[in-house]
Amino acid sequence: MLSPSLAFLLVLLGFVLIYWEFVRPGLLFPGIAGSMAVLAGFYAWLAAHPAWPGLAGLLVAAVLFAWDFFVSVRFLVGAVATLALAYGAARLFSGPKQISPALSILGSCAFGWLTMRLADIAKRARRNKRDTAFSGR
Repeated sequence: MLSPSLAFLLVLLGFVLIYWEFVRPGLLFPGIAGSMAVLAGFYAWLAAHPAWPGLAGLLVAAVLFAWDFFVSVRFLVGAVATLALAYGAARLFSGPKQISPALSILGSCAFGWLTMRLADIAKRARRNKRDTAFSGR
């Protein structure tokens, strides 16, 4: 079975790939590979019996990252989501199964930056699509 730390990295990679598929639809591979990575990571987490505070932190982070995709507040929601993700990852397990604090912080910061960057690209693309639709191009 995967260690919780490796499962955390697998889940983050999977969500980045799924998010990339949403931003640049039609590639198919990132969505399929990301879904498989997320499912494998979640399975490993469930087998290790996660703690409720960690799951709550991850749920808050997921909701905030999804909200950042649609709201035009520049990077504020994503920064709070990154903090919630780091908290949730650090509190997900206790004892020897615990995800190392350095990994939870660095992984969350990298994921938060990538997610905020991809959300910014998607928002600009939507804005440019609206602008060109009205200009008659």
